[in-house]
Amino acid sequence: MELDDRLEVRVVAGAELREVEGGECNPYVVVACGSEYEQTAVINGTTAPSWVEARMVFNDLGENEVREVRVRVMHKDLSGGGDVALGWCVISLQSAMLGPGIEVDEWYELEGGGQVRVEMVYFLGGDLEGFEEEESDDSEEEAGKAPNCVRGTVVRARGTAESSA
Repeated sequence: MELDDRLEVRVVAGAELREVEGGECNPYVVVACGSEYEQTAVINGTTAPSWVEARMVFNDLGENEVREVRVRVMHKDLSGGGDVALGWCVISLQSAMLGPGIEVDEWYELEGGGQVRVEMVYFLGGDLEGFEEEESDDSEEEAGKAPNCVRGTVVRARGTAESSA
Protein backbone atom coordinates (compact mmCIF):
# COMPACT_ATOMS: atom_id res chain seq x y z
CA MET A 1 0.00 0.00 0.00
CA GLU A 2 1.42 3.38 -1.02
CA LEU A 3 1.22 6.17 1.54
CA ASP A 4 0.12 9.56 0.22
CA ASP A 5 1.00 12.17 2.82
CA ARG A 6 2.05 15.78 2.77
CA LEU A 7 3.06 18.56 5.12
CA GLU A 8 1.95 22.13 4.44
CA VAL A 9 4.13 24.77 6.11
CA ARG A 10 3.63 28.52 6.21
CA VAL A 11 6.14 30.88 7.79
CA VAL A 12 4.02 33.66 9.27
CA ALA A 13 6.35 36.08 11.08
CA GLY A 14 9.62 36.69 12.84
CA ALA A 15 10.31 38.69 15.99
CA GLU A 16 13.34 40.12 17.75
CA LEU A 17 15.71 39.05 14.97
CA ARG A 18 19.24 40.25 15.55
CA GLU A 19 20.62 43.33 13.83
CA VAL A 20 23.21 42.92 11.11
CA GLU A 21 26.42 44.88 10.69
CA GLY A 22 26.44 47.63 8.12
CA GLY A 23 22.74 48.22 7.57
CA GLU A 24 19.16 47.12 7.88
CA CYS A 25 18.07 43.52 8.31
CA ASN A 26 16.54 41.92 5.19
CA PRO A 27 15.23 38.56 6.46
CA TYR A 28 13.99 35.53 4.58
CA VAL A 29 13.42 31.96 5.75
CA VAL A 30 14.61 28.66 4.31
CA VAL A 31 12.54 25.62 5.35
CA ALA A 32 14.01 22.13 4.87
CA CYS A 33 11.95 18.97 5.15
CA GLY A 34 13.89 15.84 4.36
CA SER A 35 15.81 16.59 1.15
CA GLU A 36 13.34 19.27 -0.04
CA TYR A 37 13.91 23.00 0.49
CA GLU A 38 11.61 26.02 0.09
CA GLN A 39 12.13 29.68 0.97
CA THR A 40 10.10 32.79 1.64
CA ALA A 41 10.45 36.16 -0.03
CA VAL A 42 12.92 38.70 1.37
CA ILE A 43 11.34 41.37 3.61
CA ASN A 44 13.52 44.48 3.52
CA GLY A 45 14.49 46.64 6.48
CA THR A 46 12.97 44.93 9.53
CA THR A 47 13.77 42.70 12.49
CA ALA A 48 10.07 41.81 12.87
CA PRO A 49 8.98 40.58 9.41
CA SER A 50 5.56 39.25 8.38
CA TRP A 51 5.14 36.96 5.40
CA VAL A 52 1.88 36.62 3.49
CA GLU A 53 2.64 33.73 1.21
CA ALA A 54 1.19 30.48 0.00
CA ARG A 55 1.97 27.36 1.98
CA MET A 56 5.08 25.34 1.22
CA VAL A 57 4.17 21.74 0.44
CA PHE A 58 6.42 18.79 1.26
CA ASN A 59 5.42 15.28 0.13
CA ASP A 60 6.10 11.66 1.11
CA LEU A 61 7.23 12.29 4.69
CA GLY A 62 6.27 8.82 5.90
CA GLU A 63 7.94 7.08 2.98
CA ASN A 64 11.15 9.06 3.56
CA GLU A 65 10.95 8.75 7.37
CA VAL A 66 11.02 12.55 7.86
CA ARG A 67 10.41 13.48 11.52
CA GLU A 68 11.50 17.12 11.66
CA VAL A 69 11.53 20.42 9.81
CA ARG A 70 14.62 22.62 9.86
CA VAL A 71 14.03 26.38 9.74
CA ARG A 72 16.82 28.87 9.07
CA VAL A 73 16.24 32.63 9.14
CA MET A 74 18.69 34.41 6.86
CA HIS A 75 19.68 38.03 6.11
CA LYS A 76 19.86 38.89 2.40
CA ASP A 77 22.93 41.04 1.80
CA LEU A 78 21.77 43.47 -0.90
CA SER A 79 25.31 44.85 -1.40
CA GLY A 80 26.45 41.63 -3.06
CA GLY A 81 28.18 40.02 -0.09
CA GLY A 82 27.18 36.64 1.24
CA ASP A 83 23.89 36.11 3.07
CA VAL A 84 24.14 35.77 6.86
CA ALA A 85 22.36 33.27 9.12
CA LEU A 86 20.33 35.11 11.78
CA GLY A 87 19.02 32.05 13.60
CA TRP A 88 17.74 28.50 13.19
CA CYS A 89 15.60 25.87 14.85
CA VAL A 90 14.57 22.25 14.40
CA ILE A 91 10.84 21.55 14.73
CA SER A 92 9.66 18.04 15.58
CA LEU A 93 6.75 16.84 13.48
CA GLN A 94 5.41 14.56 16.21
CA SER A 95 2.48 16.85 17.16
CA ALA A 96 1.51 17.48 13.54
CA MET A 97 1.73 13.80 12.56
CA LEU A 98 -0.30 12.64 15.56
CA GLY A 99 -3.15 14.99 14.58
CA PRO A 100 -3.54 14.83 10.79
CA GLY A 101 -5.55 17.74 9.44
CA ILE A 102 -5.12 19.81 12.61
CA GLU A 103 -3.07 22.99 12.27
CA VAL A 104 -0.11 23.53 14.57
CA ASP A 105 0.61 27.26 14.94
CA GLU A 106 3.53 28.09 17.23
CA TRP A 107 6.32 30.57 17.92
CA TYR A 108 9.72 28.84 18.01
CA GLU A 109 12.88 30.19 19.65
CA LEU A 110 15.81 30.50 17.26
CA GLU A 111 19.36 29.48 18.10
CA GLY A 112 21.21 32.73 17.52
CA GLY A 113 18.38 34.92 18.81
CA GLY A 114 14.83 35.84 17.94
CA GLN A 115 11.69 33.83 17.23
CA VAL A 116 9.83 32.60 14.18
CA ARG A 117 6.11 31.77 13.90
CA VAL A 118 5.31 28.72 11.78
CA GLU A 119 1.98 27.09 10.87
CA MET A 120 1.99 23.41 9.89
CA VAL A 121 -0.70 20.94 8.85
CA TYR A 122 -0.01 17.28 8.15
CA PHE A 123 -2.33 15.44 5.77
CA LEU A 124 -2.48 11.68 5.56
CA GLY A 125 -4.08 9.78 2.72
CA GLY A 126 -3.49 6.49 1.05
CA ASP A 127 -4.30 4.11 -1.70
CA LEU A 128 -6.86 1.77 -0.16
CA GLU A 129 -7.18 -0.44 -3.23
CA GLY A 130 -7.33 -4.06 -2.23
CA PHE A 131 -9.16 -3.38 1.01
CA GLU A 132 -12.76 -4.47 1.01
CA GLU A 133 -15.40 -2.81 3.13
CA GLU A 134 -16.24 -5.04 6.06
CA GLU A 135 -19.80 -6.03 6.73
CA SER A 136 -21.31 -4.30 9.71
CA ASP A 137 -21.70 -6.33 12.89
CA ASP A 138 -24.15 -3.77 14.32
CA SER A 139 -27.34 -5.30 15.57
CA GLU A 140 -30.63 -3.43 15.33
CA GLU A 141 -30.51 -2.49 19.04
CA GLU A 142 -27.02 -0.95 18.65
CA ALA A 143 -28.01 0.99 15.53
CA GLY A 144 -29.73 3.74 17.57
CA LYS A 145 -26.80 4.28 19.95
CA ALA A 146 -24.32 7.13 19.66
CA PRO A 147 -21.13 6.36 17.73
CA ASN A 148 -17.82 5.84 19.47
CA CYS A 149 -16.32 9.12 20.64
CA VAL A 150 -12.82 10.38 21.21
CA ARG A 151 -12.29 12.46 24.31
CA GLY A 152 -9.53 15.06 24.43
CA THR A 153 -8.41 18.29 25.99
CA VAL A 154 -8.16 21.54 24.05
CA VAL A 155 -4.85 23.10 24.98
CA ARG A 156 -4.96 26.07 22.64
CA ALA A 157 -7.72 27.54 20.48
CA ARG A 158 -8.32 30.64 18.41
CA GLY A 159 -11.41 32.82 18.30
CA THR A 160 -12.80 31.71 21.61
CA ALA A 161 -13.95 34.01 24.36
CA GLU A 162 -13.52 33.21 28.01
CA SER A 163 -16.94 32.73 29.56
CA SER A 164 -17.76 33.68 33.12
CA ALA A 165 -19.76 31.07 34.98
